[in-house]
Amino acid sequence: MLIHTFATITIVIRQGISFFRWMKAAKFLTGMSAMGSLAIPAILRHAGLIETGAMFIEFTSFFILVCTVLCFHRATLDEEW
Repeated sequence: MLIHTFATITIVIRQGISFFRWMKAAKFLTGMSAMGSLAIPAILRHAGLIETGAMFIEFTSFFILVCTVLCFHRATLDEEW
């Protein structure tokens, strides 16, 4: 019984560490995507490579994407299986 309990605790700890690593990676990639979606158009506009209208179109598309993700998240929280 003691070996089974120890093995179960070890499996839970390992899954927790693995999940924690995936969660950190997901947060990093989400932050990188968000900063890239906002910073790249601003940098290109500052360098004069794109016009202001193109920059605002990019910001608008990012805003629509974020709203879509938030609405999807909210809809999946409300569903009961």
